[in-house]
Amino acid sequence: MRLHSANGVWCKRGLPLHGILREWVCVTKELAKSWKNDVPWWYNERANLSVFAGGVWRSGGHAFEEFSGTKRKLRKLSGRLHGSYSGRVDMFFETRYGDEFYLEAKACEAGAALAGHDPVLRIKQLLKSACDDVRKIHPHGYRRLGVVFVSPYIRQHSQRNLQKQISDWLWRFEKFECDAMAWAFPLSFMCGKYHGGRSPGVVAFIKEVKR
Repeated sequence: MRLHSANGVWCKRGLPLHGILREWVCVTKELAKSWKNDVPWWYNERANLSVFAGGVWRSGGHAFEEFSGTKRKLRKLSGRLHGSYSGRVDMFFETRYGDEFYLEAKACEAGAALAGHDPVLRIKQLLKSACDDVRKIHPHGYRRLGVVFVSPYIRQHSQRNLQKQISDWLWRFEKFECDAMAWAFPLSFMCGKYHGGRSPGVVAFIKEVKR
């Protein structure tokens, strides 16, 4: 993965998300530019999903969000699935080429300039949680994805070299275990100012659930 650039997309071979993620990066940048001081990644999981859906639609696919569906219970100790219950599904989407996916998502902030602070473990845990959620959905022949949207937060006193802070933060994920990753940081590096700090961009980490 080449993480030295401000914006990028990486997908493993056989996972047809490159076009969607490329459009997600574009939508994210366009919204940040249009909103000036406000940015879409400040908000919650649901808001981040709406931007991802924009990437699906703009790439020629279709997306359907926040609907009820049948899920299976996951035993904590054994990890086995059993029974069923009515629950909420974050998203179903179809690519322009007919690939169909269920998706469950999480969203969080992660410090980018705190000494000794490593966000990788927390993001791994959230990605596992998203994957556990999507495992509960009966696949019905569709592929299933867990995704975490992460926005780094940089405090005001740590912003002397914001571009380097972002680059160093991204390099922490060079060997992060996932199946796709996309990141969007507007080239000015100056958007996302709030509460005395900045949240200058967002990263999507995606993992496919096979069983």
